[in-house]
Amino acid sequence: QVATTSASSRPKKAPLLQSVESIMEEDLGEAYQKMTPDQKKKFKEEGEKTATKIQELIEKGKAHGRKIVNLIRKWLKLVPGINKFFLEQEAKIKADKMIDLAEEQKNKL
Repeated sequence: QVATTSASSRPKKAPLLQSVESIMEEDLGEAYQKMTPDQKKKFKEEGEKTATKIQELIEKGKAHGRKIVNLIRKWLKLVPGINKFFLEQEAKIKADKMIDLAEEQKNKL
């Protein structure tokens, strides 16, 4: 019997990871649409790695603003022609939301 991999057999993402990815995606639709297929692929892959790192920080209770800002900043730098001011602002806004998410997670325990 041949094992098949369909969308339904792939493990579902943890709700926390989904929340992290959702925060990261906010306000980037237009920039993403302007990317080439190669840029989109790299941006998506790096975004998933970054989201996983942030999820791990939150789960370990080590979600500190500076660490998260640095992770997000590094990822956002992949956006071609991104304005430095916009990059910094987005990284801080997203990091603040991640910190709020981390607080919510802590309060659930």
